[in-house]
Amino acid sequence: MRYIPGIHGLQPRRKTLAQRAYLSVLIPAHRKALTSLLVFSCPRQRYRPRILREWRLCHFCKIAVEDEIHALLRCTIAPGLAELRGLFLADTYAACPMLVDTWDRLDDEDRLACLLQLSILDSRLAQYVHLVLELFRAAPVYVPPLSLWYTPF
Repeated sequence: MRYIPGIHGLQPRRKTLAQRAYLSVLIPAHRKALTSLLVFSCPRQRYRPRILREWRLCHFCKIAVEDEIHALLRCTIAPGLAELRGLFLADTYAACPMLVDTWDRLDDEDRLACLLQLSILDSRLAQYVHLVLELFRAAPVYVPPLSLWYTPF
């Protein structure tokens, strides 16, 4: 658990054998999306050679490396994502007013850590993660030129 100044109520998730709050999200698709975020589950591109991380660019902006933080908190090019993020943050601020003062002082890694540790936000975050993943799954994957693929093992 990260310590984030000004945010109280962060729940440590260190117990090995315990019911996790995110597992009580009622909608299965939302629960699966949040679980895949927590365990970093991404579809494997088995039939393609390995691609270096710096060439795994965003489906939409094709500038930044697409990772969880970029998709959930940074990308502004994806159609509808900025509005979706705005609605999610407004809902988050209403549920957890202490975030309003602290949010702008946090870097993106701490923002995501904070969202994951506040159990009051689990269902809201699960829905948001599900919608963002659906948005990114619907877009064609950026495939770098063949000359940039990396395959040594």
